[in-house]
Amino acid sequence: MSKSSPQGKSIKPQKSNLSAISSLSDLSVFSDAAKFENRQQLIEQYKQLVEQYQHEVDEKKRIEQETHDVMLKIASITKQDARIDELLQEVQKNNQRRSRSRMKLDKNKKK
Repeated sequence: MSKSSPQGKSIKPQKSNLSAISSLSDLSVFSDAAKFENRQQLIEQYKQLVEQYQHEVDEKKRIEQETHDVMLKIASITKQDARIDELLQEVQKNNQRRSRSRMKLDKNKKK
C-alpha cells in the first residue's frame, strides 16, 4: 500500500508503524476484555449489594414485627396493671368501710 503525497512522491508504510498499529489493535482487544471483566465485577458487586439490601430490609421488617409484638404485650401489661390498681382501690375502700363499721360497733358496745 503506497500513498501519494501532495508532492507526488509515494509513501510506503514502515514496518515499525504497522507493528505499532497491530499492537494498538491487540491493546484494544485487551482493553475490551478488561472492560468486560470490569463490567462483570460491577455486576457482581451490584448483585451483592442487592442481596445485602434485601437482607437489611428483611431484618428491619423482623425487628419492626418484634417491636410491635412487644408493644402489644406492654400495652396488655399496662392495662392489667391499671385494672389491678382499680381493684386495690376498691379493696382499700371496702377495708376502710369495714374499719369504720367496726369502730362504730365498738363505740356502740362500749356505751
